[in-house]
Amino acid sequence: MSSIFGALEYLPIIGDFFRILTAASAIFVVILIIGFLAVYIFNALTLMLIGKKAGLDSDWMPFVPVANSLYALKIVGEHWWKVFFFDGLIEVVISTILFLVFNQLNTIFAFVLVLLYLLCCFAYYVYYMYFYYKAFGINPTMIIAIFAGCSGLINFVIDVLIAYTNLFSYGDVYGMASNNFRFSGPAPAAGPAAAPAPAPAQAPRRPAGGPAGSITCLSGMYSGNTFNMVADEELTLGRDAAVCNIVLERNADKVSRKHCGILYNPSSQNYFVTDYSSNGTMTNDGARLVNNIPTQLPSGTIICLGNNENRFMLN
Repeated sequence: MSSIFGALEYLPIIGDFFRILTAASAIFVVILIIGFLAVYIFNALTLMLIGKKAGLDSDWMPFVPVANSLYALKIVGEHWWKVFFFDGLIEVVISTILFLVFNQLNTIFAFVLVLLYLLCCFAYYVYYMYFYYKAFGINPTMIIAIFAGCSGLINFVIDVLIAYTNLFSYGDVYGMASNNFRFSGPAPAAGPAAAPAPAPAQAPRRPAGGPAGSITCLSGMYSGNTFNMVADEELTLGRDAAVCNIVLERNADKVSRKHCGILYNPSSQNYFVTDYSSNGTMTNDGARLVNNIPTQLPSGTIICLGNNENRFMLN
């Protein structure tokens, strides 16, 4: 009986211990939540800055789950539906649904189906990282780090360097980027009667001084103006004066910060146009250029930046 009364003396101490433990657990959970939010916001901000280098708009997307994966896909010009093989949250949902549905038929079949789906997701991740590295001039063989088990740390470091330094530039995939010359500023003053744009079927005359190439604006803020090019040097068009040679400021809702690049090759006497945009670069026949891959086009081709408001002829 005395032992029972002796044990009762320690009840207040035990109660204080559990209260302290509960308070410490609550503080730990709060710190954990704050840390998670801090990491999430930092990663979202990093992705947004990378997207800005790629000429993307919609700065809110990196901060929203699933939308941030769509934003990442746009950086390398991938289609939106591939988010089903790219976003971790969607992968968990689809894997759970597949297992619950097909588990009713056969557990082993459901497990194998989920495994195949996750393998497809991993394969697409490798595919994405290859073109992601390539888009910023990084040796794409870096993807071997994914199989070395240290891809998370390496990708984090590379993302930070891309976002917060000038070590990597978007669109330098083929070593053609050049900012040695730039056309920017306000549009030429409009006279009482603006000069009509050249007819699409009649290419303007090539400027004197050798076959260096030139482009003529058919519609937009530079309508009627011809821009001479330097042979084998890329001329970039877009809204960002920091990365573009020809800066479009008006009627440019569909024009990305770095929309496209044009290079003239004297030996083949053809142009190579690379689309870097989210809204696309189209030719006069309506064909959309493949994102981030130079497309060879002949003289006389008309390209449209996002829509028909900004059209340029390759002379």
